[in-house]
Amino acid sequence: AYQNVATNLKDFQGKKNVLIMFFPAAFTQGCTTEFTEAGKMFDQFQALNIELIGVSRDQLASQNKFKEAVGAKNNFVSDMELEIAGKYDAISPARLAKRYYFLVDKTGKIIWKSSTGQLIPTEKLLADLGQMLKSGN
Repeated sequence: AYQNVATNLKDFQGKKNVLIMFFPAAFTQGCTTEFTEAGKMFDQFQALNIELIGVSRDQLASQNKFKEAVGAKNNFVSDMELEIAGKYDAISPARLAKRYYFLVDKTGKIIWKSSTGQLIPTEKLLADLGQMLKSGN
């Protein structure tokens, strides 16, 4: 699965910023809220030239069902072996992905992150990222 994200990130290099959203599990309360809101505000992320990628240990099939159920419009990557989460130090003691966010700019550099494990309301997330990108990063 790691190849997957590496390829995805390279696809966007020079074109788009990428927000990698690690999340514990599809269909859990926080994640459902998060990706429902992100789906509703997808155009606002697009307007900031941000591509969203959700990453969890769920199998792709269940991520696809989740995507459909919550009306998410972003891509999801299945990280069953926690290879990607490991690279971002985002593995919880329960062996799930922690709720971490990383904004990777067009050059492939991480320019913003939230590693508190707390859910960030989508409106706040958009405001913070918008400001971050405006400040010329």
